[in-house]
Amino acid sequence: MRAHLVTCFVIVMGAVAACGSNGDKFGQKDATSDAPQFGFDAMFGGDGSKSDSGPPVDKCHVPPDGTGDNAPTCTAPPQPPNSFDPKLKWSWTDPGSTGFFQGSMTTPLVANFTDDNGDGEVNLCDVPDVIVATGGGPIGATGSMYMLAGDTGKLEYTFDLPGGIDTSVNAAIGDIDGDGVAEILANDTAGHLVAFDNHGKVKWTGKDIGAYKSVTASYCHAIAIYDLDGDGNPEIIVAFEVFDNKGNRKWGYDESAFEGQYWCPANTAADLDGDGKLEVIFGNAAYHSDGTKYWSIPGPPGQPQVANLDSNPDPEIFVSRQDGILILSHDGKILSGPVQLYDKTTSPNCWSKPGVVHDFDGDGHPDISDSSCNHVSVYHVGSSYNLTTNWTPMAVDDTSGLASSTAFDFLGRGIADGVYGDQDNLWVYDGVTGAVEMSQTRSSGTLIEYPIVADVDNDGSADIVVVSNTGGDVPANYKHTVDVYEDSQKRWIPTRRIWNQHAYHVSNVREDGTIPAHPKPSWLNLNTFRTNAQIQAGQNCAPPPPNPH
Repeated sequence: MRAHLVTCFVIVMGAVAACGSNGDKFGQKDATSDAPQFGFDAMFGGDGSKSDSGPPVDKCHVPPDGTGDNAPTCTAPPQPPNSFDPKLKWSWTDPGSTGFFQGSMTTPLVANFTDDNGDGEVNLCDVPDVIVATGGGPIGATGSMYMLAGDTGKLEYTFDLPGGIDTSVNAAIGDIDGDGVAEILANDTAGHLVAFDNHGKVKWTGKDIGAYKSVTASYCHAIAIYDLDGDGNPEIIVAFEVFDNKGNRKWGYDESAFEGQYWCPANTAADLDGDGKLEVIFGNAAYHSDGTKYWSIPGPPGQPQVANLDSNPDPEIFVSRQDGILILSHDGKILSGPVQLYDKTTSPNCWSKPGVVHDFDGDGHPDISDSSCNHVSVYHVGSSYNLTTNWTPMAVDDTSGLASSTAFDFLGRGIADGVYGDQDNLWVYDGVTGAVEMSQTRSSGTLIEYPIVADVDNDGSADIVVVSNTGGDVPANYKHTVDVYEDSQKRWIPTRRIWNQHAYHVSNVREDGTIPAHPKPSWLNLNTFRTNAQIQAGQNCAPPPPNPH
């Protein structure tokens, strides 16, 4: 059982602070106010303007851009080893079959969109919201998108778009116009970019049709948002093209020659050459922010993830591709691979699945995780970039698609657990041994969707959000479209209240949905990819490794 929490924490970039040994409860009301309280107020019983460890903190807003995103060592002690006891917090079910499948086949997203405490603005003192798209699966699927309250799952808004949303495309969230509230970006069924406001209403529809509409392999892509040139106006990556923040095409990279050799691109961006601007990484090529080529390698595109996998400060790119896993240098040299250590076959379904970077064994060195159609595993990256599995790959069932995964250090012990959803189950497994810690029935035909971990209800404890649909092996296993799990005693560590896109890696977005003009390099801070951060004292933090090499 759990001892009383005796640590203090503040949610990243000026959000929530708490001291838990005095028995205060989340969500209490201040004696002088009738409004429900969240974050600081709920736990301090005051206005949260001070912390014991430093200057006053604005609990509702992130600090100025460029601050608060670094990752010092977490000082909070880890939770006891028996502090993993998941329970269902809430569920929500698609109200109707508006597409090919009932349910969702894209990654859920989390951010603040509603003014829950009535202070006149949407900010970090409100309860986050969950965005879910339903009816996806086949090419050009016409479906719906919904906004759900993070604490209850109550339907808040149904997105309004004549002709429907292409819900086989993974949407993205970010404040692209500087109005202080994040927009939701999706594609319509014709292939235009569409921006929605925080009430689900269309703000604009782009004039240009994405080239992904003419390449079958790209139909289920994942939108990503970055300020590539650092001018304060974010760009939008749509498969292998870049658009401005009004939906106008800027440039693109033609991958049509590789039709059938990849699926569902989830591309990303990072400053690979150190010039202060971001390169767009397509798996087999990287392009500068102006659309000029930086480098390319032979073969089809794969799914790129950025991390520091060696002792120098330059980033590497871990690519999962139809012929296996590759490690590339920042300037495009192939350092190792492609390699397949099990289930050897050339298949974009079975090997071109988006992966994860985290420290799974507590040695202070990042590991990578990826899956095939039949197994999921964690790999150690050696000094010569050679890969070895940390444990016997765990059997899974994902012959239908390209199921992705995440990881999270639920207990703050410096060791990540894997979180994965295949056609039949949600899995949580111990990063050190691969032992199953949680198995919960779900159903999915699996494109590239995956479970996420975020604090969806602003209670200072992480939650797992997973979607389901009727496309799985056993459609009868479909019970709900969205399930949210929490620890029965809320012992899972505090984490950010945002997950804004498929290629999420913390430093790509600030907690209020702001897209940083000059993001701090993720590989020099947390050094993770497609995972969320522990938070403490107003910023992200990284637990010290328990078994450093």
